[in-house]
Amino acid sequence: MKGFSFLFLVTATLSTNLAASCLEINLADLSGSIVSKVEGRATITNNSKTCDYLIGLASYSKFGRELVQQKLFDSQRVVILAGQTLDLQVKMPPCAAQLDLVAGEVLENFETSTYGKNWGDKDRKIDYANLWRLPLCK
Repeated sequence: MKGFSFLFLVTATLSTNLAASCLEINLADLSGSIVSKVEGRATITNNSKTCDYLIGLASYSKFGRELVQQKLFDSQRVVILAGQTLDLQVKMPPCAAQLDLVAGEVLENFETSTYGKNWGDKDRKIDYANLWRLPLCK
């Protein structure tokens, strides 16, 4: 029984260390793109062999040309497993819009934060598309 307890302790420690290394998102593990900005569709692959990540696809209504003039219209948030490829889709607003495929949580608006460490950074943004064929939202 002592050998079994030791094996369990080593396995538990290894699992804890592996999980800790996955707490921070490694953008190099994720590859994806907006497939259709009109339909609000994207595809994403998690190339990691060990880490699962929270990802999101978000559509934003544009009430002006500035980033702070966008408001979340719809979003899909999922955990993508290691080695998995997913297709995501959100509803698009009936006006000018932006579509963001991101690692981590989706933002409601851009009044106090963006998907990067500094204003305008793309640290968490995997892909994005602007849809200007429609008028600004009211």
